[in-house]
Amino acid sequence: MSMSYEMTGTVKKVMDLMTFPSGFSKREFVVETQGGNYPDLVCFSCLKDNTKLLDSVQAGDNVKATFAIRGREYQGRYFNDIVCFKLEKVNADGSSVEYDQVERSPSPAPVTSRPPIAEPVDDDDIPF
Repeated sequence: MSMSYEMTGTVKKVMDLMTFPSGFSKREFVVETQGGNYPDLVCFSCLKDNTKLLDSVQAGDNVKATFAIRGREYQGRYFNDIVCFKLEKVNADGSSVEYDQVERSPSPAPVTSRPPIAEPVDDDDIPF
């Protein structure tokens, strides 16, 4: 079971989508946070379908990233990934909106009208 974390900061850079021969896709972005004497630059990864979270993100945007820290071993070396699975735009007033909902018009209401059901017609002279 992995824990989720949140970080708020300013997008410094959004990298291009990487697609691998296996069909796996990955896109990275860097968030700058102010803490201590020096800013921190943290690189996040969005994987598979979550790469679309970055479609409307650009450098300079203030964001809140919700992420998990993943680790693995490969040939005796250990690697960590910071995997973002939710990204929100932070407005000046402190409110936030998820990026997959930003800049989208509301989806049209589903069509629920159906042709009227025809009343049964009693054309038969058969009594049963």
